[in-house]
Amino acid sequence: MRASFVFMDLLLTLFLVVLIFSRVAIGEEKGAQGKDPFFGTVTVTAEKAPIMQGKEKVATTNRGETFCVFQVKGDWYAIQYSIMPSKGWIHKDNVTFKPPSCPLGMVYLRINDKGFLEYRNEKDGSVLIRIPAGSFNMGSNLSGWESPVHKVHLDVYFIGKYEVTNEQFARFVSETGYDAGKYWRERARERYPVIYVSWVDAVRYAEWAGLRLPSEAEWESAASGGDGRRWPWGNEIDNNLCNSWEMDRSDLVTSMLHMRFDICKVYRGTLPVGSFPGGASPCGALDMAGNVGEWCSNLYELYPYIRGDGREDINAPGYRVVRGGAWGSYNNGEYRCAKRFDISPDHRVADIGFRVARSF
Repeated sequence: MRASFVFMDLLLTLFLVVLIFSRVAIGEEKGAQGKDPFFGTVTVTAEKAPIMQGKEKVATTNRGETFCVFQVKGDWYAIQYSIMPSKGWIHKDNVTFKPPSCPLGMVYLRINDKGFLEYRNEKDGSVLIRIPAGSFNMGSNLSGWESPVHKVHLDVYFIGKYEVTNEQFARFVSETGYDAGKYWRERARERYPVIYVSWVDAVRYAEWAGLRLPSEAEWESAASGGDGRRWPWGNEIDNNLCNSWEMDRSDLVTSMLHMRFDICKVYRGTLPVGSFPGGASPCGALDMAGNVGEWCSNLYELYPYIRGDGREDINAPGYRVVRGGAWGSYNNGEYRCAKRFDISPDHRVADIGFRVARSF
């Protein structure tokens, strides 16, 4: 009889240990990519803090409890509480937030208005957005070069919020003595995207900064959010949400770095990075449509995109991918999320620049 009570006590103790652990760790199993919860953790600082689903309070937490965060919306964090079958929300005033770890040389900045974590790369000052691991539908059925639509899995990575600027590129050239030609200097206004840079130039800059170029799969995932939308802001075209030939905002046209004179006698060119906050992608990346086309790391090959088939070999010869359209794009199809261009890696022109990326 006594032995049975001891056994029951052991079972009860084990149950309590599992329950306590699950309140903290269940998010690590479901939260985001193994032991690295995408949105970090929150620790309750209030004496009692309600967990909400809509307007209904579904549970109460105590001071000192810690939870993994799955999502951020405004002032609310989504967490998994052990007694709940689905996520609940806890207000930021009741917790302290701890971001997940990041690679050396990067500093956590904030959660942006899209609910994604942003970091600063200390070497070159680039702001990078942390993208969670997962699969997305890549490509479209609008062009043979973009089809078939297929699933691609990506590990956690970081992608530049902005295109690399003349100011950043000038520092790279100054510190390294790198010969990037002369034309980029002729249009080198500080906060404008660097242009007249080849794929090789972009790779050398990224190496100096401790970063790399994004693959086109990473680029498209960050641009579309993985939901197949045509443009970074959605499926409805709005020519005034990006810098293209069709944009007609007079307040911005006067700020353009003039490049070209067409038959309509209208000057066009680049604009300072981040000039279209309304055109941000689902993760908060800016100018992923228009302004300048952007070099990607991989070779231009037919789909499906298979990471191990050699297309991501940075030393292989061949044409490289450019994404995003540019200020000179004459129709909105050129700056769709899935649109891809094949360009010689030594090409230096007035409408191609780049943004950076980094692996976790």
